[in-house]
Amino acid sequence: MKTETQPADYKQSVKEFTKEIELNPKNPDAFNGRGLAYGYLGSFDKALNDFNKSIELDSSNPEVYCNRGAVYYFLLDYQNAIKDYTKAIELKPSYTKAFINRAHAYMDLEGYTQALRDYTKVIELKPEFAEAYYNCGLIHSHFEEYDKAIGFYTRAVELKPDYSKAYHNRGVAYYKINDFENANSDWARAINLDPGIKTD
Repeated sequence: MKTETQPADYKQSVKEFTKEIELNPKNPDAFNGRGLAYGYLGSFDKALNDFNKSIELDSSNPEVYCNRGAVYYFLLDYQNAIKDYTKAIELKPSYTKAFINRAHAYMDLEGYTQALRDYTKVIELKPEFAEAYYNCGLIHSHFEEYDKAIGFYTRAVELKPDYSKAYHNRGVAYYKINDFENANSDWARAINLDPGIKTD
């Protein structure tokens, strides 16, 4: 849960949502809001408690499941994260964020086929999202399907011309099919965009 907002702002949010809860202890949105603030503050146990309470009061809000899934993800509990993302998707089949997050969790579990399915859905829902194409490229590279990988990396850099990692990994894919000229060209482009990028 990364943000540029200062921790003090989230501490204030906790106070404000706590007041709302004191006034209306059956307000699921207040528990969800406080849970988010706790999550950004790194108080994951408190965040989980609030998300659990929000779901207890209203089990129909996909956002709360997605938020709780994010906490499980940060706690490295990928299986429970996937369960919550899946529930969010059941409640809202077009929930792009839940598909993205579930795909990340599958990747961390090396469930590449499931992750590819989710990233493919993300592309359907949000065709301008370069990271989804990039991650599809990574998965096809893992499966040694380098021509397919190159196609996805190419789409990623078309959408995001400064995507150094996509150039680098497309270079690797070109190298794997013995296209050394294009490999070197992509690696040079990647280094030009990000001199600190790892090229080994």
